[in-house]
Amino acid sequence: MAAIRRLTAMDAMANLSRPNAYIPRILLKIAYRHDIAMATRKSSARKIRLIKKIKQASPVPTWVVLKTNRNVRFNPKRREWRRTDVEVG
Repeated sequence: MAAIRRLTAMDAMANLSRPNAYIPRILLKIAYRHDIAMATRKSSARKIRLIKKIKQASPVPTWVVLKTNRNVRFNPKRREWRRTDVEVG
C-alpha cells in the first residue's frame, strides 16, 4: 500500500509562489482544494487577492439552504469569471 503524502505548506507554495514568500495557511488550503496553480511571476500579495476572489465566488453551501428553510438559496454577490474582471492589480 502506498503511503499517503500530506500536503505541506512548502508543497503548496511550490505551485503558488517563490519558496520564501509568505502565504497564509487558510489560503493554501483553499488553493489546494480548488487545484489552483499560478505563475511564479505573480507577486504573493496578488495571488492572495486572487485566491480570496475565488473563495468569494463560491455558491451557498447546501446545508445553509436547508438550515434557512430555503430563504437563502443563492449567493447574490457571486461573480462569473468570464463576465466580470476582478481588478486585483
